[in-house]
Amino acid sequence: MVFHPSFVEKKILQKTLKNYQLSDPNLDPFFDDFALLASEICQTPIAEVVFTDSEKFWPKSTVGLSESEQEAGCCPHTISEPDFFQVPDTLSDERFAFKDWVVSGPEIRFYAGVPLVTEEGLTIGTICVMDREPRLLTPEQRASLEGLARLLIANLGLRLGQQEVLDESQKRKEVELALQRTLSLMDATLKSVTDGILMVDCHGKIIRYNQYFLKMWKIPGSVCASGHEKILLYLLDQVKDPERFLEKVTDFYDAPDEVSYDVFELKNGKVFERYSSPQWIEEKYAGRVWSFKDTTERHEQAALLRHRALHDDLTNLPNRVLLLDRLQQAILLGRREMKAFAVLLMDLDRFKEV
Repeated sequence: MVFHPSFVEKKILQKTLKNYQLSDPNLDPFFDDFALLASEICQTPIAEVVFTDSEKFWPKSTVGLSESEQEAGCCPHTISEPDFFQVPDTLSDERFAFKDWVVSGPEIRFYAGVPLVTEEGLTIGTICVMDREPRLLTPEQRASLEGLARLLIANLGLRLGQQEVLDESQKRKEVELALQRTLSLMDATLKSVTDGILMVDCHGKIIRYNQYFLKMWKIPGSVCASGHEKILLYLLDQVKDPERFLEKVTDFYDAPDEVSYDVFELKNGKVFERYSSPQWIEEKYAGRVWSFKDTTERHEQAALLRHRALHDDLTNLPNRVLLLDRLQQAILLGRREMKAFAVLLMDLDRFKEV
């Protein structure tokens, strides 16, 4: 009886062969030792390791047959058997007596084969021996051939495991390479921006910064080498309001998904803008990126413009705009606190000369 699998069984079989890397019809040296050992054990001039997808059969290793003589032979019948299939004399068996591979080259008269069955119970091929003379295998030879079939399947599993390890190793290398490229791109980006960049992990520990960050904060190399806490203390020592500066940092432990922007002043008079946004990896909070921009010049220019708008260019004294603004403030304060106020006017001759 020849096995005829269902459509689903065919698909499962084809997938299994693909996983074992047995889908192509080319010979595979991996199976040469098994074919040779089968020939030696059974004392036959011909041996084959054959695989099948239930529609086609292809040998992976052959002993004693040329490429043109390789035939499926009795293999379709072998895969239908649970453990062993033997034809003592093909000419005396009506199923094979008129087959080309029996009546002409290679004139096979004897066949014995064992199905190759995976741990999942799926038959994927056979290991078989053949002779040009009628004969029978001894019980010892049959047992050895069955053991060889089990050993072949076990080695296939090992090869598959090794391939999976290699594939996993290759994937790991690809991930590491992608990570290196990402880090390289990030380093190039950090070097090219004109803002000071500071990156911290999910615990608030400093993990990365660019050279401009060190430059704008004037952080020496000795402090950088001392680690996270020394750098943070060095920053706090430079700002006018260290409590407010640190409070903004610690607030993000309770609200890590928030984005922030603020402005603070250093003891040396410089003004920095600070922008912060969270970093997420696979929807998990991974840390935060802080960006510092030196806006001292911009704030000085804005202050100068405000001063000019409220003061006389010639005398540098408050002008009418500032006077009216202060009067309005005084009126509102007097109304709120129910207090009176007075305005003193002085008329100076030749004021500009004075």
